[in-house]
Amino acid sequence: MENQNVLQPIFGNEVVITKQKQKEVAEDLVKKVLDGNVSPINAYVQLKGIADALTAAIKDPALVESVLTERMKWGKETPVFHGAIVAISEGGVKYDFEVCGDSVYNDLAKQKEELEKKIKERQKFLMGLPEEGATIADQSTGEMCSVKRPAKTSTTVVRVTFPKE
Repeated sequence: MENQNVLQPIFGNEVVITKQKQKEVAEDLVKKVLDGNVSPINAYVQLKGIADALTAAIKDPALVESVLTERMKWGKETPVFHGAIVAISEGGVKYDFEVCGDSVYNDLAKQKEELEKKIKERQKFLMGLPEEGATIADQSTGEMCSVKRPAKTSTTVVRVTFPKE
């Protein structure tokens, strides 16, 4: 079966599928901004809007179900559409250990939960230390030790928020 013609492009004849073509399109979009042909903020907002729209479409349950139904027609054969392999696999596999009834697991999980709570409390304490740090007593040994505030790092990002209409 000729599977290259099964799925007609929804964006005209030029379909951005290969990693190389995706890279070229991205580089071209960036170049237009850097060359001064397009406003950086306008371009970024438009690209973010398109990315959000595409993400919403790809995650839409009705579309996913339609794609799964169509893909199932191919059985075990691995079809290629416009150069892209379309496969079905299980993703996001999770295990619920609570249903096991294993007392060792349950005890360990409870210990972990208690430790995580203690760690959060200690982190909050450490973040509240003065800029210069402090000298405190180690509760287990009574020894005095110098502690500092945690190092804080951040990354500057551009955040685009679209109004809900």
